[in-house]
Amino acid sequence: MDTLSDTDLGVTAADFYESGRAGRTGPVELGRRLANIISPSIFPPEQWNAGDPLPVINQSVNAYAVNTLASKMMLGAFPPGLTGWKSTPVEHKLDEDIRNDPTLYSQVIYAMSRRDETHRERLEATKCRTAYTQFMRLLLTTGNALCLWTDIDNPVIYNMHHYVVKRDSAGEHLVTVLKQSVSRMVADPDVVDAADRHRAENNKAATGNPWDDEIEIYHCQKLIRTGSKKEYVYWQEVEGGEVIDDTVAYADYDTPTMYPGGMIPEYGSDWYLPYCGDYEGDMQAVENFSAALQDGGAAAARFITLVNPGGDTDIKDILEAENLEVVPGKAEDVHVLRADKGGDLAVTSQEMESASRRLGQAFLLFTSVQRKGERVTAEEWRILAGEIDQAMGGLYSSVSQTAQRHFVLRFMFLHEETDKKLGKLPEGLVRVAVVTGIDSLGQSSEKARFKEFITDANELTANPALEKYLDLGDGLRRLAAFNNIKSDGLVKDAERMASDGAEAKNQAMQQSLMDKATGPAVQGGMDMMKAALESGQVPEGMIPNE
Repeated sequence: MDTLSDTDLGVTAADFYESGRAGRTGPVELGRRLANIISPSIFPPEQWNAGDPLPVINQSVNAYAVNTLASKMMLGAFPPGLTGWKSTPVEHKLDEDIRNDPTLYSQVIYAMSRRDETHRERLEATKCRTAYTQFMRLLLTTGNALCLWTDIDNPVIYNMHHYVVKRDSAGEHLVTVLKQSVSRMVADPDVVDAADRHRAENNKAATGNPWDDEIEIYHCQKLIRTGSKKEYVYWQEVEGGEVIDDTVAYADYDTPTMYPGGMIPEYGSDWYLPYCGDYEGDMQAVENFSAALQDGGAAAARFITLVNPGGDTDIKDILEAENLEVVPGKAEDVHVLRADKGGDLAVTSQEMESASRRLGQAFLLFTSVQRKGERVTAEEWRILAGEIDQAMGGLYSSVSQTAQRHFVLRFMFLHEETDKKLGKLPEGLVRVAVVTGIDSLGQSSEKARFKEFITDANELTANPALEKYLDLGDGLRRLAAFNNIKSDGLVKDAERMASDGAEAKNQAMQQSLMDKATGPAVQGGMDMMKAALESGQVPEGMIPNE
């Protein structure tokens, strides 16, 4: 069997896409069922066009729940004014350099923090947060979403109707194909030429308004392996199977051009499960109870008066009577029709409140650590991330290492590609960790450990008597090791201490000599100035202007 080239799927992208559509039928139906009771606009029908009608639901509780959790997940990933990631050097690769220059580690840590801040400032000018929020809404509701990110300012999010994906048994995406339709009038010339060649071969001439002539473009991505290295190759293929040469691009395994994300993995399947699937019962109950309350309210609002036609009360008097007017007749002849469902509606309302309360706990509707203000502390965002992780049963930690990590690394990659002054770091020298869940606790405890070390070091060195019996330098290094803090460059070694001591002693000696040498000369100069002032013989220019 011949080995496939990097941009060969064995079939055309169109055939691959069509064959993969059958496998997404079940996940699409599940997503449609959930979207119809949450927010139909999140996942409209496949052939839906702007302006087409969508199902009208009876409540907004479910939509509010999903939007709230998606927004908080976005804030936990990309908090305003703070970086959602942390770049740290791989220590063992710097050990030799640090031994030659003990201050190097601190310099690298500082440089990494400033580099992260540069990335954050650039991210603020992109639509990354908006795209990530939409990505999370789709993951919560349908379990699946695709991010295509080629322009650093505009990541684009697609739902399941637009792409197919093939995964291995571990959930790793092997092949992804995204289908797009582009008007002939805005398509690139090479795309138009490829489409025309295909249509000429199949006797399909373009007719009608050229703006209505849609050309099908397939964005393809495949995982390839070169030895032990894995990377993704991306290309565009026009209807008919012709590959557009200048669209072929290779990307590292962690920064693919297209990313088919998922919420709850279903290993062995190409598609993931939605978070809302676990709460479909309560969401359906809220929708049904709300519909019942609306119908009951409409029935209760209907007011009809019945008058006994054979009684002593005249119907005309009832119809023409004003408020507080006295009408002759009998009360038994008049009856007001009503539903008498107040008790039933009260029970329905209570059940709806109970279901809404359970959804509130699952979607963090009633908790928030964010204060009203322009800036909040990093600790508050970490607490928020912890709340999300707890409410989602640990799923947020999984998302942070998949979807969130992709958004961070892909943005960094595009930023380095577009800003040549920023440059790229040597491969394997820096590790990037997203700051959420366990990682956020690690970052927070790292600062706490450093502060604890400084406090303990102060107590250790504050007692001069200890120096008689202990080597304080070695003691500080052991104390740093106990707190899991790198002491190289932080704690001075004996050679550095001796050098600093000799330098300080030399400076003190020089100052003493200067004081002794300049003291009499300064005093003599002051005596001469005093005598000149007393005799009126002050040199010109020495008297200040009035």
